[in-house]
Amino acid sequence: MARLKRLASTLRLLLMAAGMALLFIAVCIPVYTEDGFPQRLADQLSKSATPNQSEEWYSQLHAHETSHKVLSDWGRGLLSLSISLWLTLQGLRAFGSLPVKYRKSTFYVVWVSLWAFRAPASAWYYGLRQSRWDYPIWADSIAIPIATESITWAVGALVTTPLIWLLLLRRELPSQLNWPPARPLGVTAWLRHLFLGLWMLLLVVLIVVGVPNGDEGAVIACGLTLPMLYVVGQAAADPAFLAPKTAADIRPLLDVPGSKSSLG
Repeated sequence: MARLKRLASTLRLLLMAAGMALLFIAVCIPVYTEDGFPQRLADQLSKSATPNQSEEWYSQLHAHETSHKVLSDWGRGLLSLSISLWLTLQGLRAFGSLPVKYRKSTFYVVWVSLWAFRAPASAWYYGLRQSRWDYPIWADSIAIPIATESITWAVGALVTTPLIWLLLLRRELPSQLNWPPARPLGVTAWLRHLFLGLWMLLLVVLIVVGVPNGDEGAVIACGLTLPMLYVVGQAAADPAFLAPKTAADIRPLLDVPGSKSSLG
């Protein structure tokens, strides 16, 4: 596991360097080949108001774009991935030092916070694209997708938190992670690991899509959720539920004051 952490640290530095380099190059390049072109195009198409108005907008806009947007999106995506790796390493180190009784509550707080983080991240995502004229002035307000996605993140938190609670029921979160993970024993354990594996695979797909798109919220949130799900997969059964019952624990149901069994 120590070797894996060193590899992650090295990868984080490489991603950060690449992201900063791309962002620096993007800043040095204008967004469009002509200054003020989007505004002039918007004024021109607003006067004509043809049925293919939006298609004409995007066609001409893309024809006058430089490499600024692509470089900027890739740069921010790589930097976000670097940040998620750094937060993962710091979080795992801090999490391992927590007392056992605080681990689950801390885990749930971080879990819900990641969903809450997606709301302002969505506002930043659409606000940035509006500022660089990715949308025509006659399009719907960006408040609509921001509100829609914010509701989606709230529903996601409400649905997944009880699901995580079920996956951690009668289990203890580990202080250290093992790599490679131990082989599951039993059908239930295999199904549990298969479900978590498919969930993690979906997160990887979202990260791969989010990096070139410059979707910082998706990259950071999904990048942090990945190790959290791995922690859930590593959670062992609580020893309190596995310990053999003593004679005192197996008290007869009818052995209550006043009953025949208690009176001898």
